[in-house]
Amino acid sequence: MIYLKVLDADGNFVSAEAIETPIYVKYQSRNKLLLQCPALHAQGIVSANGSETYQLDGRDAIPGMVHTAVCITQADYELLKDTDPEDNNPTPPDDPGIEVLTRAQLTAKVAELEETNTMLMECVLEMSETVYA
Repeated sequence: MIYLKVLDADGNFVSAEAIETPIYVKYQSRNKLLLQCPALHAQGIVSANGSETYQLDGRDAIPGMVHTAVCITQADYELLKDTDPEDNNPTPPDDPGIEVLTRAQLTAKVAELEETNTMLMECVLEMSETVYA
């Protein structure tokens, strides 16, 4: 499994993809074709649904490629997968000193707080058993 963050030509977030069986490609300039190849020689990767090809970040450029794919971790993918690309420029808060979190960051924070809450409740129960036993 490979996880990708897809960016447009300006470097703006477009989407996040998880690809079970990646198909890597390289550009053959002599015939002006994209050919399937091993990951070691790849310049691009085919999208999860097979409808598009992305330039791999840091590899030799493929003529005409609009989107670039950056490899990310599964954790980063989980944060990005539900992110709306339109949220790239959220409305700034009234107080410029306040950090605005994205939906993905808020979701991750809520999950972290729920986990902490569960752990604290278990500690309280354990302590009450010790005190009242």
